Amino acid sequence: MERLDQRIQKLASVKSYHETVQKIIYLKGIQKITTLAVLVEVGDFKRFPDAQHLASYIGLVPGEDSSGDDKTRLGITKAGNAHVRMLLVEAAQSYTRGAAGRKSVLRNPTHYTDVYVL
Repeated sequence: MERLDQRIQKLASVKSYHETVQKIIYLKGIQKITTLAVLVEVGDFKRFPDAQHLASYIGLVPGEDSSGDDKTRLGITKAGNAHVRMLLVEAAQSYTRGAAGRKSVLRNPTHYTDVYVL
């Protein structure tokens, strides 16, 4: 895991990612590894005309059950990129719990079986 972490840190310093990584890690709860994973999954943020379209891509928009004047708000739709959604939700939870930057179960290989080799 340490070797992979070092390779990810090195990749985050590559010119094509460096500026964007530096901007995103200013958000509390998000470190370089999470940032790079989000960047790789999303690709070019400019392809989304606004934040609503990005939120839809990630699956962070609320559902709605409506008929005529009756509207019932539902939870998030969870339709979209589950990996990015999971990363951002975990970053938000670590921030609200005061544990920003602390290693989580995502970094524990016994709980997270998908290993990405760069």
